[in-house]
Amino acid sequence: MPDLTGMRALVTGGGTGIGFGVAEQLLAGGADVTIVARRGDVLDAAAERLRSGAPGRAVRTFVADMCEDEQIESAVNAAADGAGLDVYVANATSGGFGTMLEMGPEMWEAAVRLNIIGNAMAIKHAGRVMRDHGGGSFVAISSTSATKVQPWLSPYVTTKHALDMMVRCAAIELAPHNIRVNSVQPGYTLSESMVSMTPPQLARTLRKATPPWPPDASRTRPRGISSAPRRSGTSRSPRASGSRRRA
Repeated sequence: MPDLTGMRALVTGGGTGIGFGVAEQLLAGGADVTIVARRGDVLDAAAERLRSGAPGRAVRTFVADMCEDEQIESAVNAAADGAGLDVYVANATSGGFGTMLEMGPEMWEAAVRLNIIGNAMAIKHAGRVMRDHGGGSFVAISSTSATKVQPWLSPYVTTKHALDMMVRCAAIELAPHNIRVNSVQPGYTLSESMVSMTPPQLARTLRKATPPWPPDASRTRPRGISSAPRRSGTSRSPRASGSRRRA
């Protein structure tokens, strides 16, 4: 775990699943964390659990819809608190289950608005704050689904693939400002959002394919969360990044 003492971090979708696990690890590294989501009650419950596991660390909550440009900007400003923002983890996601012959435009539009446009606005607003305060790290949570065919999950798969390309473009553009932009590709994770959009039969199959979680691990921590995103990145260049890591 890298030393994140004194750093400020923002995690979207931080009330449950992967986002909650990331927030846990950032706090363990010494960072102060703001978790963002649409549901205030979920955020409050998550913040209470996070504070109990990291006494002395600052845990803030901010209710926002990460599809709305102004709300994204407000969340970034709240997390920066008049200073810099060192880490932004874009975990909030949208997807759905359906066939190409049955899905209407609504499901496609929802995935595009959050997974592509929402993250583009997040890169813009977080990037501006990071640029003005010496740099930072933007980490987008993609998916292994971005690199393989996943029938019946077309909006999710397509937009995650697009997200990875957007990350690579942003990494080049923001590198001169000492800002790293990377994506992480988790495998199947038993998070609230994944369970909600996965039919029971497919969920059972995926559970069987998921390695067993160590019995001594926290029940609130999703499978596959082992360490916080590192600011150092993985590129050979001291600045440019845009790498993808599978987890």
